[in-house]
Amino acid sequence: MMKDRNQYLELSVIFASNYSKIVDYCSFYVGSVEEAKDIAQDCFVNFWDRRVRYRNVPPETILFAMARNACLNYLKHKAVENRYCARILSEAKSEAESFERESSIYAELEILIRHGIEDLPDICRKVFELSFYDELTVKEISGRLGISVQAVYKSLDRAYQKLKKHLKSADFGV
Repeated sequence: MMKDRNQYLELSVIFASNYSKIVDYCSFYVGSVEEAKDIAQDCFVNFWDRRVRYRNVPPETILFAMARNACLNYLKHKAVENRYCARILSEAKSEAESFERESSIYAELEILIRHGIEDLPDICRKVFELSFYDELTVKEISGRLGISVQAVYKSLDRAYQKLKKHLKSADFGV
């Protein structure tokens, strides 16, 4: 019992003296305080789970190294998501251009897409329109709508999935 209490106190001291510094550090990398908080919490959990390995190293050193690595992993993941979104957008634009050649099909598809966009939940629709029509970046959309970057990614993903399903139901072979 005494050992558990001492460990809890030790973690509390490490957390209290380092959490805000780690969040600020992560926020600088990822550009989002909410994501930075998540990363910082994960770092503390990982640190505590592996604390026996790090007995001879100051906690701050390990926590900042973990935070840096976690931020870099986060940014790599976001880069993959951005490439995916760009590819999907490029494919959608390319398909739209090919449909322009046959005006009747293009007009029908345009109406179908418009209906699909109108059927999207409000936030998904706003995010999609700002991304696709206004060609704003995820960060710009986040700032304009006052939502996190992660929420923008999730809304875009939801919008693409719903639109894809909507187009499939119309048998356009998407």
